[in-house]
Amino acid sequence: IGEKMCALLVRIGYVKSVADFYDLSREQLLALEGVQEKSADNMLSSIEASKQRPFWHLLFGLNIRYVGEKTAQVVAQGFGDIDRLLAASEEEIVAVPGIGPKIGHSVWMWLQNDRSRALIERLRQAGLTMQAEQHIATGPLAGQSFLLTGRLNAMTRTAAEEAITKLGGTIATSVSKSLNHLIVGEDAGSKLAKAQKAGVPIHDEQWLLAVLNEQKLSS
Repeated sequence: IGEKMCALLVRIGYVKSVADFYDLSREQLLALEGVQEKSADNMLSSIEASKQRPFWHLLFGLNIRYVGEKTAQVVAQGFGDIDRLLAASEEEIVAVPGIGPKIGHSVWMWLQNDRSRALIERLRQAGLTMQAEQHIATGPLAGQSFLLTGRLNAMTRTAAEEAITKLGGTIATSVSKSLNHLIVGEDAGSKLAKAQKAGVPIHDEQWLLAVLNEQKLSS
């Protein structure tokens, strides 16, 4: 469903929350000006297909402050399903590698809201995916979390993150005491100061390249 259609559905009162999309009927859509049978069916098919998206898509779509796509993936893998997340304490959320106090507090506060929990239950009843696919990390860097900050010279940050994950490491989204490695490039930002304060091991780009090359040679 495009932005204009979403705006129209909100304006006329059909949609007041994301859960309302799953209650839309064919008759409601056909009553809209310019909507033909084929386009109505396509919209309903798209809505139905969205139920099968990964659990992290749901978390991202809840519009929780500070939770972008990458953070949503970290939270989904950290708890596995919505019920574990709902039952988690703030400390347990903060303790997930790569989450940290600011994001953890934001997630926990959102989950304490009765309206938030009611929304989740409506989405559960609609049939959305509430459980993450479990990917057991394997490889020489399994169990280790990395966060990159600043500009790298030998490769892009995206390429470096992909190389780390291929070797079993995980990419964090923020500095926390549970972070295993902060990789610092040129013009590093505030993450460096936060890592120093938290006592996180700090490495330069050459250290990362040496680790990646060593693991490639030994594999």
